[in-house]
Amino acid sequence: MKWNYLALFIFYAKTSFAYLNPPQTISLISKEAYEIIELGNSLPQLCPMKEKDLYEKCKSEKMKSRDFIYTLYESPEEKSKKLGKIKLTVTPSKGYKSYYINEKNIESAFESDDGGEYHDYGQSFVFTVADKKGDWIQLPKRPFATAVWINPVKDMGPNSNIVPATIYTTSYESDSYGTIVFTKFQGDEVSFRKENDADFNCEGSEVKVTPEQLKEMTIKVEKLYDKDGHLQLSEAHRGGC
Repeated sequence: MKWNYLALFIFYAKTSFAYLNPPQTISLISKEAYEIIELGNSLPQLCPMKEKDLYEKCKSEKMKSRDFIYTLYESPEEKSKKLGKIKLTVTPSKGYKSYYINEKNIESAFESDDGGEYHDYGQSFVFTVADKKGDWIQLPKRPFATAVWINPVKDMGPNSNIVPATIYTTSYESDSYGTIVFTKFQGDEVSFRKENDADFNCEGSEVKVTPEQLKEMTIKVEKLYDKDGHLQLSEAHRGGC
């Protein structure tokens, strides 16, 4: 009987989530990786076209792809079991490709929570932050067999600009509630309302908002996550007007 309770304790310990409130996300493209991706825009300055052979040699060198590796851990400490790696291959002017390398060193392509597209505005390669402890960030299960921990400071350096971003009062696309604007985060609950025309008014003209359009809804924060702990949200209007 004791073993059954122990098994249940281990099961719930591995499948429970912190459900951070406000929720947080993190982009795993470091400052250096972004700079490499954007190198193509600076190619004329980096490789002047005075001599074609020299230009082609310079271009070949500058436009090389580069890998950035995150080690996955079972718990937030370096001595804990390693559960594989995340490999991010960035290429100037082309964006990035991402791979999950499991414990058996089998590599497979996978997408981040934002769909795996590179954006030259806002953040890319974004994941849900399941939990955090100091410099350690927990990512939820899927594609990993279980939730994993990473240490961006250790892997990418202290100046990598890889820090969690908190969800605030801006517009988000929700799988369950449509386009919403958060208004309050308290305890284990969040409040929000439907987006209205005044929230994203590109023309700048006066917009009348009715009391009904400002009506709020309050839910448990866990309802914003799926069964594996991934946020079911994406930032709305990423491309602007």
